[in-house]
Amino acid sequence: MRPLVLKGFFTVALTAFFAGSGLASPLSSKLLPLVPSGAEIVAGFENHPTPDSHGRLLLTTHNNRLDLDDWQALTGLAPKFLTWILSALTLGIFWLGQQAQLDNLARSDRNLSWLHYLFLGTITLLPFSTRLLSEFFAFRVALVFYWANILACGAALYLCWRYSERAGLVRPDAPPILGPAVRRRIAIAQALYFAAALVGLAQPAVGVVLIIAIQLSYAFSLPLPRRWRH
Repeated sequence: MRPLVLKGFFTVALTAFFAGSGLASPLSSKLLPLVPSGAEIVAGFENHPTPDSHGRLLLTTHNNRLDLDDWQALTGLAPKFLTWILSALTLGIFWLGQQAQLDNLARSDRNLSWLHYLFLGTITLLPFSTRLLSEFFAFRVALVFYWANILACGAALYLCWRYSERAGLVRPDAPPILGPAVRRRIAIAQALYFAAALVGLAQPAVGVVLIIAIQLSYAFSLPLPRRWRH
């Protein structure tokens, strides 16, 4: 009995000595540079089920599982990232479309101002439709609602240009092909969006990728097939 008491005493004394000297502590001057900044140090004791085995003192950090848990969490954010790209491209394309129309106007009137206000009203729905799509990425109704929002934006922008033409608000020196080109560009874009939405009814993720591809083609002004230009 006495040897066991002495062994336990010396074990406790040595543990206290090393802990106090910093040799067994992860916060010592030698081990501290190895711990990532901002990491939480977690201590625990591991017991073995068999009585003949000895337990182990475990010191670890939360960063040890960075490659697994964090990457799994980041992959779950992929739908939100895709819809953010979608929203940014949509806003940019329609803003450029509106600016192109305004640059070719000689003057404006009250009715055109209300039509552009209607266009901006459809634009304000994009954050809601984008959030709906990001939260319910696998649901077809969310993609259809987003496509309907794009359709409303395109229709409002088309009405703005048609009214500008009929009211004689376009600059007199504008080229004759400007009007048909603007109308055709909007119509073709909406037709492509509609095709992507139809694909999205079967595979929502594929539909979103197609819409992004269409928007990238318009954002970088990729050439259309020759038969669509006239």
